[in-house]
Amino acid sequence: MKRLFILTLLLALVSGASFAQKTITCPMCGGLGGTYMAYSYIPCYYCMGEGTVPDPNEAMQKAYNYGANLMAMLMGKSALVRGDYEEAYDLFDKLFSEENSAEAALYLGAMVELGMGMESKKSLALKLYKYAADLGNSDAKAALQRIKSSGYWEATDAKRLWFRQALSVQTGVSMSPGNSGGGYYQGVSPGGNSRGSSSGSSSERLRCAACNGTGRCTMCNGRGEYTIETGYYTGNSHRKWVTCDICHGTGQCQGCYGKGFIWR
Repeated sequence: MKRLFILTLLLALVSGASFAQKTITCPMCGGLGGTYMAYSYIPCYYCMGEGTVPDPNEAMQKAYNYGANLMAMLMGKSALVRGDYEEAYDLFDKLFSEENSAEAALYLGAMVELGMGMESKKSLALKLYKYAADLGNSDAKAALQRIKSSGYWEATDAKRLWFRQALSVQTGVSMSPGNSGGGYYQGVSPGGNSRGSSSGSSSERLRCAACNGTGRCTMCNGRGEYTIETGYYTGNSHRKWVTCDICHGTGQCQGCYGKGFIWR
């Protein structure tokens, strides 16, 4: 019930939020927007006469956030495939509340509809689907059409398993019990390594596609932290070390948890 309440509140807050782009005074015209020469006015070519330009620091931060959000979304899907609903919810919830992610809203809607880690509530699932669809998410639009034509999914164990299996095929994340990390796998087994039991069953050892077999976090290259530059455009440029928010300082790949491979 607590998660349903938080999702309902977040949906109301995010729906009314504005996401304005931060700007700074144009460094070329000093905010004037242009200059007068003789009897004519020539607009600044850099800001096109606006007097302001997008903040480059914010633009770089957005580029970083985009990559981090892609990784967080993959980790959320991986957790969902493994049946770790708590981790999946936390990742999707953060992307939805902080980044206004349509895809995160879509998966939260599916979790609410199917009762994954929370009580099933169809009305809230519908609102989340509509929110994601309004942001242009095609899968959310398909979900709305499916609900209109054939109704909601039943919140049963069989349906939840079906959804996880379908997501496993779509994302390439293994559901096998041997894959405790839920890593991303490639379809070729390096060296044909496998492990089996006396009954003749076997599993393939596959190179983790997230780290290409290194076992290191690709964001910080296994250091657990990295440097960022701040204040470049204000003349107070300096670099500082920050903890990697992908591996949380462990330096390990979050696809294979540092192993470099997964079992399938």
